[in-house]
Amino acid sequence: WGKPNTLNVKKLNTDVTIKEKKLGGFTEYSLVLNDSKPYYTDSQVPKWFQPFGSVYFYETESWSEVAAWATSLYSNVVKDGKEIRQIAKTIDDVSSNPKEQVSAALNYVQSNIRYLGIEMGTNSHIPSSAKETLRRRYGDCKDKAVLFISILDALGIKANPVLVNTKIKHHIAELPPLINTFDHVIVKVMLGNDIYWLDPTRSYQTGKLDNIYQPDYGYALVVDSKTDSLEPMENSAHLSKKIINDYFDLTKGAGQDAIFETNTVYLGYTAEKQRYDIAANGVTDLQKQYLNFYNAYYSDIEAVMTFESVDNPKTGTISQKEKYLIKNFWATNKQDQEYTAKFYANSFTSNLSKPDQLNRDSPYVLTHPIEVKHTIRVKFEKGNWSFPDNEVVMDNKYFYLKSNTAYDEASHLLTLDYEYRSKADHVPANDINTYLAERDKAIDLLEYGIVEYFTTESTTTVDSGVNITDWIPVLVFLTYLIALAYIIISWRLDAKKEPAFSNALFYPVSIVKVLALSFVSYGIYTCYWFYKNYLYQKSKDGSSIMPIARGLFYTFWYYPLYLSLSEDSDKRFQENKVLIKPLAVLYAILFLLAGFLVDKDEFSIPALIGLSLLLIPLVNYINYINEPNQDAYAYNSRWKLRHTVLVTLFLPLLVLLTASEANLIPNDRAVKGDQLMDYDIRFMHRKGIFPSEEKLLYFYSDAFLMIRDDGNGFTDNYVFSYWKDDDKLNIEKEHFSNINKIDVNYSEDIGSNTIVSIIRNDGSSFTLYVSSEDALDKDFVRQLQDRWKKVKVAK
Repeated sequence: WGKPNTLNVKKLNTDVTIKEKKLGGFTEYSLVLNDSKPYYTDSQVPKWFQPFGSVYFYETESWSEVAAWATSLYSNVVKDGKEIRQIAKTIDDVSSNPKEQVSAALNYVQSNIRYLGIEMGTNSHIPSSAKETLRRRYGDCKDKAVLFISILDALGIKANPVLVNTKIKHHIAELPPLINTFDHVIVKVMLGNDIYWLDPTRSYQTGKLDNIYQPDYGYALVVDSKTDSLEPMENSAHLSKKIINDYFDLTKGAGQDAIFETNTVYLGYTAEKQRYDIAANGVTDLQKQYLNFYNAYYSDIEAVMTFESVDNPKTGTISQKEKYLIKNFWATNKQDQEYTAKFYANSFTSNLSKPDQLNRDSPYVLTHPIEVKHTIRVKFEKGNWSFPDNEVVMDNKYFYLKSNTAYDEASHLLTLDYEYRSKADHVPANDINTYLAERDKAIDLLEYGIVEYFTTESTTTVDSGVNITDWIPVLVFLTYLIALAYIIISWRLDAKKEPAFSNALFYPVSIVKVLALSFVSYGIYTCYWFYKNYLYQKSKDGSSIMPIARGLFYTFWYYPLYLSLSEDSDKRFQENKVLIKPLAVLYAILFLLAGFLVDKDEFSIPALIGLSLLLIPLVNYINYINEPNQDAYAYNSRWKLRHTVLVTLFLPLLVLLTASEANLIPNDRAVKGDQLMDYDIRFMHRKGIFPSEEKLLYFYSDAFLMIRDDGNGFTDNYVFSYWKDDDKLNIEKEHFSNINKIDVNYSEDIGSNTIVSIIRNDGSSFTLYVSSEDALDKDFVRQLQDRWKKVKVAK
């Protein structure tokens, strides 16, 4: 650097060292980077995001110097020629209102001067004169701004060129005062105390001056000799808005086609964009786009009219109307005897976007500014429709969302009101999870479902006087009794005929048979397997142990059997080939723990699996030492008829136990409401056992296979009991506010139920039956009484 002016240096996002070295009349500035680590940016980042290191070398000391430089370029190009005066006179003849004159001048330049930039050489900074731009009918942002200002000047309205950066926007304030910082020119118009930022290069802007949208570029440098700093721009977010009104005609009834009408009003930037889409794509293509959009929500939809679009140049708004026929609007669920339908505030979906990259180091860009009001009205046929009024407000750092639900019984009209307003243009990388959590809540809020229940005609049957279903439990019991008798008799007969295998060591049997029968027989075969091995040990050692007792209490005898096997291994192979001792101790503890848990319903299946798998090391060793003598192994591993009968008997019990724990069928314990299957909850709604807007808190069913046959429970405001009697569903329910007393008779016997008497204010009563299993009846009663007391106090 050899000029007398000071060379200023500024670093951003880097701590690189800049060295200065005098070379005669010059100063050498140098920076050296070696093996710089690469920096990766995520996708979908704001345009202003500049994470890379930058070093600026510049002469200008302040923004006033930059403004003075720009003023010299624009001072001689704003002209008051004959043609310009004629344009101004035409505008003035139509209206003397300054705001209307500014709008007319802006519209003239936007509509009559084509945007074309040949920004090479001096044209990159120096604008053409207003006269030249008007003559050739095209110009770039500088040229169009100068012509617009010239027309305003002829009208006596003050305006200035303004330099802005459309990408980094408000972050321009972080940069040094540089001449080449800016990439666009707009105009600042002053009318009294009002300031308007206007862009002559934009298209499709109409309406009153106060309704014209201008993007917020954060800061602007006004080209004026008095300018000494950047000027903040006013945010015109309120001028970018959509108002949507959807109407669903469901008066034909549930299960029938629906008529869907939607009316949209576009304001500000959204109106500009809509005008562009209509001009660029045409009505036919837009109709297809809209149909495809709605088809994602309603698969069988067709347009019944070409959409109508009305552009109001006075207000600057566009009003658009569409109408569709939706066939198969209702989803039919014959099993649960219900029709369902959903409504979507889908205008917000694109604004509540989700990043492609969730694990981020860079900010995520958001659509901003935008404001949307979306109303969905649903007209029903006459009927017993009921929807609770509800209002939800979400107000966080990134958006404001309000949802309001209201139902008018007189007009059978459901109204869903939604209001959305963006609040930020990005999400910081370290806050993406917070945004996603808020977004998920909002997405759930934007979908509203309704249910209509239907009934099918029951099949007529002839009463023969005998109900075979009454005999099913008896028949099942007799079948099990006979099958168990067969298993025991068959086993005892085979035991008498069992050959003596003199060379057999312990009790060899295939591991598949041990695992399968141990699991399916609920541990009975495990008991037998331990008995046979200790019977061998007793005959070998002549000891006084009791094999039957050790078989019955096998969970305590895992480790002693291991010791016997490891001792045999030490003698036979001079090493332990069974299992290393620390692992054997652990297995024995786990085996004992599984033995205790097998009687706990919620742990019984995992415990049974554990008991079976922990036998593998012991079974493997016994089979290994019996390899020279396979006769005993082959005989013991045979799968006989009684084994098949055993599996047939116990496998359904295990299936029932698993289904019970998964709440597919009634559980033998009281459970929380959210553990029940959705189809059981819907059944209770459909039958009116408790209102659909209520949340089920606790529930118990004393039925065998079907929760629909019997149940007791309570919600936030209701307690209920239902049961089937001669295929007729009997229901008792009451609001807590109408209950005078709750009496409880706790169960004292294992397997019996606690009895809860609900006594109404009028003296009538009904009864709840709650299992005492795991003492959950006490928790059931305590929470029931707490809810009752809260409602009574509130009343």
